[in-house]
Amino acid sequence: MMAIKSCIMDNILFKSRGITIAPFSRKHLLPVFDDICEENKTEFSDLYEQDIFEALLSAVDQPDIFVVNYKNKPMALMGLQGIDSQNGMLWSLFTNHFKENKTKFYRVSPDLIDFYHTHYYQLHVNTWVRNKGIIQWLAWLGFNIEQIEDTEENKTFVHFVRCNPNRKNVYALSSRPVMH
Repeated sequence: MMAIKSCIMDNILFKSRGITIAPFSRKHLLPVFDDICEENKTEFSDLYEQDIFEALLSAVDQPDIFVVNYKNKPMALMGLQGIDSQNGMLWSLFTNHFKENKTKFYRVSPDLIDFYHTHYYQLHVNTWVRNKGIIQWLAWLGFNIEQIEDTEENKTFVHFVRCNPNRKNVYALSSRPVMH
């Protein structure tokens, strides 16, 4: 019975307003892939020139990659990759189920970001300049534009950063007392 339960039930790490976060596992692969929104499909083909199914398959059971569900259907896949002990790179893919429930997702977004801040003091996000909705969402969540970068392939990215406003960063060099 335990083996069946572990295949069906998610290991819920976070729950707020009916939205849950669980580790991304094989059982989530096809439901996410079958519902990926067109904007993310375009981004993968035009920007990254990568097969989206292969990318999702490589993310299965990886640490700090989460499926965001509402009504037991995936809204998003969000990953958090460590840069160092204080900084993490946050990324996301969205589904059509997200588009149908945007308001619900937006309302819980501050709680989601607080959850990710339990992992890292600073969160970084790189997004394609054509992702206007994502840029507005990040600004609303308190992310600041750190730089806009043009690549050699004429692709433009916006780099955002957000510090955890609820935690004093005692590790920051600028916070340390000056010794004479």
